[in-house]
Amino acid sequence: MEDANLDQSGLATRGEVRAIVEEVQRQRELQNQHTQVLQSLAGELRTIRELLTPTASDTSESPSPVLDRAVGAPPILRTYPTESRATCGHDNPGAVPQPLGPSLSASVAEWQEATLSLIAKCSASNSEAPTYRNAVRDHPARFLKALEDHFSLTHTPKSEHLNLAKSRLHGSARDWVEFHSDGWSTYDDFKREFLAAFWSMDQQHEERRRLGMRKYRATQDGDMAIHFLRQVNCYRMFSPPLSQGTMLREIIEQYDASVQSLWASLDNPTLADTIAFLERQDNIIKEP
Repeated sequence: MEDANLDQSGLATRGEVRAIVEEVQRQRELQNQHTQVLQSLAGELRTIRELLTPTASDTSESPSPVLDRAVGAPPILRTYPTESRATCGHDNPGAVPQPLGPSLSASVAEWQEATLSLIAKCSASNSEAPTYRNAVRDHPARFLKALEDHFSLTHTPKSEHLNLAKSRLHGSARDWVEFHSDGWSTYDDFKREFLAAFWSMDQQHEERRRLGMRKYRATQDGDMAIHFLRQVNCYRMFSPPLSQGTMLREIIEQYDASVQSLWASLDNPTLADTIAFLERQDNIIKEP
């Protein structure tokens, strides 16, 4: 018996060590990602400075002192050429504004693109993208939704979606990425194969069966209305989406027969009607 206890203790210790090692590796990965972001930001700043630096044919303006400070160069005072106000058409109503030349238009477009990329990277450095390890720990469809919300929130360029998505998979999912990633050229390629591997129709059927067997327990699930909202979020992950009527019926079946009977007496209840109904049941239970 004592030897058995020692063996179990040793297994527990090894499990704790493994968990610590995985956490250390995760922190290193995050540190490396932050370092890459900072290096990329420095490159973007240099690019913007080059775009705004005058060429040899135009020495009338100097680079912006703000950008010079950002990249560590000594500030250079900005000078402006003097020109007649008539060229702007204010004092000379007949003046025709001259369009930008092709080279200047291209420079403005490049500057705008570089600035947007810089803003996206700055935002991404302050907003942590979601991670995915396995279906036991994380929900595949919810991970993709959170990832795409992150793309939108941080204005991540579409060209960077694939690399960012691959970097957010860890553990066994990381092994899957390394095995399959050679066949991907876009984020849509990754998304299609990710769903096929981790959220296939068979896996969705199994998840729906598991939810159908679930029963509401006040001691562990809290208020009935809050539990209902959590279940709605789970059911909304299915693809193709279930009808509202089907979703309502399957979730209500998790509650006691008395609650089901009262809910069935409602006239074509919607999601909002069902939440209001369950809130009333919660209030009745809480009454002294």
